[in-house]
Amino acid sequence: MALLDIVSTCGAEADAELLQNIDHPILNVWLSSIFGMVHGASSSKDAAVWHCVEEIARIRQKRGISDAYTAAWRGLRRFGARDIDTIVRLVLATRHPQSRELANELYGVHGTSAARIFPPLYRLKVNLCYPPVPVWRSIDAPADMSLEDLHQTNLALFAWRGDQSHTFEMNHRIYTGEATNLFAAEHSVRLDEAFECTSNSKVYYTVGAYWRFEISVQELVDSGSAMLYPNCVGGSGDCPGQSLVESDPVEKEGFTAESANRRIRESFSQSDVDVLALQ
Repeated sequence: MALLDIVSTCGAEADAELLQNIDHPILNVWLSSIFGMVHGASSSKDAAVWHCVEEIARIRQKRGISDAYTAAWRGLRRFGARDIDTIVRLVLATRHPQSRELANELYGVHGTSAARIFPPLYRLKVNLCYPPVPVWRSIDAPADMSLEDLHQTNLALFAWRGDQSHTFEMNHRIYTGEATNLFAAEHSVRLDEAFECTSNSKVYYTVGAYWRFEISVQELVDSGSAMLYPNCVGGSGDCPGQSLVESDPVEKEGFTAESANRRIRESFSQSDVDVLALQ
């Protein structure tokens, strides 16, 4: 409580200046959450949005408004951002010290033709390589999507439950859901970073003890708008059961891109159920 009292008396501007002068990965996140709760964030979700806006403002200061604009699309979609108006409303609702200035600049960038150049799309082929069953899916996914979101997409593609462990392997490193002494966290790696650092443009994805997939980039696809969810564009073979004892295919009527996309939308929509309510 003593720290909260001190933060409250300093004021939002002073707190933001203090945060800018601290360069510690753990302490920054902790203080951002505290500042968010003190300066208007009434719940853990509000505090998360406040911290996201703080990071966007930090990116704007270090790399410019164009990178901040991309970060806003990527970071605020989890809180219901579907267009520039929703992004700006989320930013302003935090009452962050830089919220008005940031909102005005985001609107300004969006109004220019350069701002409408969204991250490119990777056309990925997700191919089951072990066991050697002829099953593959092709998806379009934004280059700034994380490996964590790719895992969520893969579960939806194959209608799997997600109750088994999984890993991504690339460039002799292993990524999984949470960082450990051995593995790095998948949420911190974007697709463009993953495929840029692999010499053969392939990432290996393992689920449980049985299933191993090879994920490769087939081509880059131009995008004329921000893509909220990945999109399945093709595939072959019925989804195998997640366990080897599940002999029946998951998709009783065979694979269709429409059914895969429906599961993808439902999967990502469930992540956005607790959308920040704004007046």
